[in-house]
Amino acid sequence: VADRSGAGKLFLAEYAGGAALSVTDPPPDLRGSVTVAVASIDDLVEAGGLRPPSIVKIDVEGAEAHVLAGMTRTLVQARPLVIYELDDRSASGLMKKQTKCDDLLRRAGYVIERIPDSYPSDGCLVAHFFARPC
Repeated sequence: VADRSGAGKLFLAEYAGGAALSVTDPPPDLRGSVTVAVASIDDLVEAGGLRPPSIVKIDVEGAEAHVLAGMTRTLVQARPLVIYELDDRSASGLMKKQTKCDDLLRRAGYVIERIPDSYPSDGCLVAHFFARPC
């Protein structure tokens, strides 16, 4: 999913879990790209292709703020719980991503808390968050 519906470029990585939309930095082990269909959660819910979610888990290798931007109406109307992972190679990059996500969620009436790490990071900073409606 993304902030809008249409087509997007997906960066492919050697690591199976490292593919990322081109709205982010390419993965360090980039091995090509493909064009993929993308959709916003708001569009999917409004078209009836997706029931309004009660819980959403986001792990999209850097495109988290884009996913949240594409579900602002769903956040306000359906009030799902949101669990998301952020990662970056630098503390400042991670903080920048966290600030964008925090702003989007707080504007929708959410409170956010950091979840303790469940696995060690390996050369990359990783943080997990839980957001719930106020």
